[in-house]
Amino acid sequence: MKKFFFLIICAVILIPLAWVLIYRFEGTSPELEANLPSLYLKDKVILSLDVKDTKTGLREVQVSLIQQEIEKKLIKKAYPGGSILSPFSGETQLEDQFEIPVEANRHGLSDGKATLHIQVSDQSWRGWNRGNIAEKNISVFIDTIPPRIEVLSRAKLSERGGRPGDLQVV
Repeated sequence: MKKFFFLIICAVILIPLAWVLIYRFEGTSPELEANLPSLYLKDKVILSLDVKDTKTGLREVQVSLIQQEIEKKLIKKAYPGGSILSPFSGETQLEDQFEIPVEANRHGLSDGKATLHIQVSDQSWRGWNRGNIAEKNISVFIDTIPPRIEVLSRAKLSERGGRPGDLQVV
């Protein structure tokens, strides 16, 4: 009889404890999808960002523009932490979407190569409660100076040639 009660008590304690540890220490990284219309950043380009973590929920999203040791944060959003019962309460945010304007001139970056760094973490307890991390680096080129067109010569030469009636410009 004592063994039966001991097994029941162990089951009542160990099964929920095992479930919490398996759920909170999950190892799946968040999903991240970034869309830029062009890899050349002009005055104003919109970055579309979709992030998702279907298990423990999102913890933090960071987007930075890095050029020659200069890092400018475009967005940093932290989500509230969930509790042990968060899968049942629905208090964690599982997905989010962003439309981020990338304005290189506003951040004081010069024309040239740069890197768009995106980092997303989830609410997992892995890594001493840092969570699973998904990162994406996109190499971009900042090009804010419009092209200039200049007329080199005003003289126009034209001659008759080709088929009858066609005019060639030389």
